[in-house]
Amino acid sequence: MDVAGTLVTYVCVWWIVWYMALPWRLKMPETLETGHATSAPQKTFLGIKFIVTSLIAAVLTALAAYALDAGWLGTWETL
Repeated sequence: MDVAGTLVTYVCVWWIVWYMALPWRLKMPETLETGHATSAPQKTFLGIKFIVTSLIAAVLTALAAYALDAGWLGTWETL
């Protein structure tokens, strides 16, 4: 897999994993403040989710690149 293909694969996988990770570990407030929505989380842990998403996307992209280069998923000419 060339650099451009790897980068595009990484970005696509990253966004998919990011949207899957957003609902994880949300901390809801025990008491609601005036003017806040009832569904608004108190703490979102976005930094942790960003790091975990980046690591998962890197592993999945590496697996996809290895599978394509090894010929397990066909060749680039057939895609």
